[in-house]
Amino acid sequence: MGFRLLLIEDERDKYETIKEKLENISDDIHVDDLTECHIAIDSGSAPEDQVYEYLKGAEKGSLFDLAIVDRTLIRFAADGNISAPHDAPSIRAALNRRGIPILSYQKKVQGNAELARYKYRATQTAEGSRMISFPTWRSSGDDFLADLSESAIQYANGFKSIHQSLLKLGTENVHKYAGTADLLATLLDKPELTGEFEAYSDTYSAYFSELPREQELKEIGGEHDFLRILAAQLGYWLCNTIQPFPGPIINAPATAAQMGISSTDVLQKNNNLLKLLEHAQYKGPFSEVFCSYWYYDVVDVIENSGELSDLLRLVGAKVSDDNDPEALRYCVVTEAPFDGAYARPNWIPKASALSFVKRDIHQMFTPWMRQ
Repeated sequence: MGFRLLLIEDERDKYETIKEKLENISDDIHVDDLTECHIAIDSGSAPEDQVYEYLKGAEKGSLFDLAIVDRTLIRFAADGNISAPHDAPSIRAALNRRGIPILSYQKKVQGNAELARYKYRATQTAEGSRMISFPTWRSSGDDFLADLSESAIQYANGFKSIHQSLLKLGTENVHKYAGTADLLATLLDKPELTGEFEAYSDTYSAYFSELPREQELKEIGGEHDFLRILAAQLGYWLCNTIQPFPGPIINAPATAAQMGISSTDVLQKNNNLLKLLEHAQYKGPFSEVFCSYWYYDVVDVIENSGELSDLLRLVGAKVSDDNDPEALRYCVVTEAPFDGAYARPNWIPKASALSFVKRDIHQMFTPWMRQ
C-alpha cells in the first residue's frame, strides 16, 4: 500500500533526514513539503485560508494520507532552512479543514522528561480532536527521527483504513448512525460496545456531536472531504482517548496488570500467555501502533482458562487460593502495572475504570501543571 505524506519541517537538514528515513521504509512512499506555498501578508486572506487553498490544489492529483508537522515552526528561509507559512496553528487548522490527519512532533524536550510524560497524558484527550502528538521522551537524536518516521507510516495506514471503510459504507449510510460512537463500534465490528464508547463523552464532547448533515457538507466541499474529516476524527478519538485510557480496548500493560503481572515485558515475551490471548487481540485500525486487546475477551481468558493460573505462577504473578490472578493497577503516565497508592485525576475519562496514576507521581507534578 502506497502513501503520500506531507512533511512540514522548517530546518532543511531535519527535513532531508526525515524524508530519507520515510522513503527508505518503502519505494511506494512519496513525501512533499510546503515550499511552494507562499503566503501573501497583505492579500486580505488569512494564512489558514491561503494554506487551505494551496492544499486543495496540491491534492488534485492524489490525496495526502498524513501530515507530519513540526510543532513549533520558527525558522524561515535564511541559512538554508525551509520557509514556513506563518505559524503551526494556522497550518494545522488548514489541514484539519481538508481532513488531512496530523502527526505533530517536537524535536527537543524542554526540561524534565518525567514532567513531559505527565503533561502529555494529562492534555492528550483535550488536544486530541485536532492532532496526534508524537511522544518526545521515548528516544532522542537520530533514533527519535527514525521512530517518528516508522510511526508515521503506521498512523497513515490506520487513518487510511478508516477512510476506506467509510468510503465503502458511503455517505448515505453513514448518516443513518446516531453519532460517532455508534459508527465507530460498527466499523470495528463491535456494535454491542456502542454504549461503552459513548461513555467517554464526559471527557471531550466534540467527538460525540451529531454527524454533519447536508448543509455542513456543502460548506466543506462535498462528500469526499466529509468522509476524510470524519475518518480523521475517528482516528484521533481512537488514538487519543480510547487506546491510552483502557476500557473496551485494553493495551498490553493494562492487560498485564489485570493478570497480576508486574512487567509488560514478561507478558509480551511469554509465548504461552500470548497464545491464550491470541483470540482477544485487537486487530483494527492502528493495531500496528498499539498492542491491544478486547477487554471482555481478556476477562474471558482470565475466568475460563484452566491453564492460566499455572502459567501466571511460573512468571511470578500473584494468584489467589481460588486460582484467580490478583490484579494490579495500570499507571497511564508510566504505562506500566503497579501496586500501591494511586490517584485518579479529573483528566482521566470516567469511562476508563482501569486507568490510574501512581499517587507520588500525581502529587509531584500536579503543581507544575498549574504553571
